[in-house]
Amino acid sequence: MALLAYSPGSIDWPYLDKDSAARLWVELGTWVEWLRNRYELSHRIPLCWFKHGPVAED
Repeated sequence: MALLAYSPGSIDWPYLDKDSAARLWVELGTWVEWLRNRYELSHRIPLCWFKHGPVAED
C-alpha cells in the first residue's frame, strides 16, 4: 500500500502560506462575529453554554 503525500486542508494553520492564512483569518473573524451575535455571547463562551437556549439550537 502506497502512502499518500500529506496535503494540508484550508484550516491546517501551520501549513498555510501567508496569503491563505490572511484570507482565512478574515473568514474566521466573520464567523466569530456571526457566532457572537447569533448566540448572544459577550467576550467569552461560558462553560455552561449548552444549558442556555440562546446558545444551543433546538
